[in-house]
Amino acid sequence: MIEIRRARPEDLDAYYRISLLTGDRGGDATQLYRRPRLMGQIYSAPYLLYSPALCLSLVADGRVAGYCVGAADTDTFASVLERDWWPPLRAAHPMPDIARRDQWTVEERRIAAIHRPKRPPRRLVECYPAHVHLNLLPECQGKGWGARLLREWFSIARVAGVGAVHLGANPGNSRAIAFWNSQSFEHVPVDGDSRTYWMAQKLPSA
Repeated sequence: MIEIRRARPEDLDAYYRISLLTGDRGGDATQLYRRPRLMGQIYSAPYLLYSPALCLSLVADGRVAGYCVGAADTDTFASVLERDWWPPLRAAHPMPDIARRDQWTVEERRIAAIHRPKRPPRRLVECYPAHVHLNLLPECQGKGWGARLLREWFSIARVAGVGAVHLGANPGNSRAIAFWNSQSFEHVPVDGDSRTYWMAQKLPSA
């Protein structure tokens, strides 16, 4: 049995696990990290803690197997994380040596992102103030659950006053980009940014 429900505080460990198991362009990133919570500390946990009203969990046979999370106001969310979330993580994970930046491991790049969170382009946020993340474990992929989860998220986002939303995808994750395209997200080119494939859409009406 699979169901979509509002996220609960006790889903947090599952969010960390899913972030790691989908953290290598949609695949298992376990071998890339000595600190298994790093991916979740950036991409999922802060939403459950600081934007719970826009968090949905996909539950398969009693186990959380996916999530769709986001923030209605990207700038406000970033300010909250800068005040409450990033400081203790920065203390726990020192910034990698900038002098050897070209040799950073995947894990070191994630730690650097904690110290210097990437902000989406200003013009993107001005036109599409909200943002969204979605991840499913492999056993739930390719079966329509991602689309259903996103539609449910759109419903609660509209209630929260969201009218336009953006996201950043890994340019190397062609499967994810194809999914977002199928859900009416369009590419928003950003000069000089080759690390993120930005996409956005006006939220569909109910």
